[in-house]
Amino acid sequence: MKEMEQANKTNSYIAVGIAIVLVIGLAVYTQYKIGATNSALESVAVTMATAKQGSSQQTAQVGVSPQLGITYDMQGYDKMLNYYNTIDLTGEQGKIVAGLNVELPCCGFTNILTNSDGTANFADSCHCGHHDAMYGLAKYMVQNGYSREEIQKELNAWKEVFFPTQGGGNLGGCA
Repeated sequence: MKEMEQANKTNSYIAVGIAIVLVIGLAVYTQYKIGATNSALESVAVTMATAKQGSSQQTAQVGVSPQLGITYDMQGYDKMLNYYNTIDLTGEQGKIVAGLNVELPCCGFTNILTNSDGTANFADSCHCGHHDAMYGLAKYMVQNGYSREEIQKELNAWKEVFFPTQGGGNLGGCA
């Protein structure tokens, strides 16, 4: 009888030992799976953060302005500088472009200045190359019948050409 009790005790210890080994094995396996899941989630999080960052920033303009056919490059920039130097606006046209947002990080100048009669004051506005090109663009567009909203939309596209948010340098010149 004692031998039977001893055998039962031994079997109980073995069963408990096996149960402990199984519990430990299950815990290790669970931790492994949690770690693998966390790694996968971190990878997804990084991908999502990168995608979100890219979508929250404007995408650098490339190609040709859909409104104007002006290329987003040095040729387009030079063309806009030429418009600034060769186009004169009527008083009504000057009122349409006065106060448009032309803010760029090169100098902090924000809007085309306005004369007391409500027309654009280009003479006293910033004259870095970027701003002169933007004024030329505004002059060209208003002369060709574009609305203030359409002009502002195109100015905003050129802001991204001049100073891409991805930090890829700039086009044209500030001086």
